[in-house]
Amino acid sequence: MDNLLQLEKTTSPINLKQCFNLIEARHGKRYTLNQLNLFDPVLFELFRSGETDLIPGFSTDEAKTILSKLPGPNEKNPLNSIFDLACVLGVTSPGALRICLEKEWLDFRNRSMTLSRVSENILRETNGSLIFKEQAIDLLIDIGDFEKEQAETVFFALGKKTFSHEQQLHTQFQFVSTGDEKDVPLHELDELWMRISGRAHVLMEKTIALRSAHIAFFCMWMKCYFPKEWKDLS
Repeated sequence: MDNLLQLEKTTSPINLKQCFNLIEARHGKRYTLNQLNLFDPVLFELFRSGETDLIPGFSTDEAKTILSKLPGPNEKNPLNSIFDLACVLGVTSPGALRICLEKEWLDFRNRSMTLSRVSENILRETNGSLIFKEQAIDLLIDIGDFEKEQAETVFFALGKKTFSHEQQLHTQFQFVSTGDEKDVPLHELDELWMRISGRAHVLMEKTIALRSAHIAFFCMWMKCYFPKEWKDLS
């Protein structure tokens, strides 16, 4: 709910105050953001069925395809949260699509993959898939024993490819050298490092994805329950 309430203070494709004022003028009822049901199954089914034209971030063919592959309301692990929508945004950025990140996330999510012990605390929220910048930084801190500032510096250097070959090898060694101390197989740490270093240039900020998902959810609420007002304002 905090992300939704913050929309009033941020730049978004819609004017929230204008939306609520128009609804009140036409229907005689005053709505506020904290009255929205963030688990409304009707709205999530509209996302899943591809009724997302003009919904920011979800009107592309790629987003519609991914939404259609998520389980429905009567299936296991259905699409039913704002965080799911944020994940869809995270895997449908142009960079993420270039490395087929959406295929991994769908596979991990829909098959309920067993998480690696070394990364389960951080990647559990995305079903084992690494799709957000904050997750990569947390992995560097938690597993590689980097300080927060150092982890952020490493992440951005990997993303912008400013490390020399020697610097990258040294940083990789620091990351994987914690294996013996933490009783983690070297091959797991190597695989995790490859995921971090190979994706640093495409990972979206989770905070941005969540904010954008809340905006999209509000737009779908308007489109579903106040279609005339939605059409007039969109």
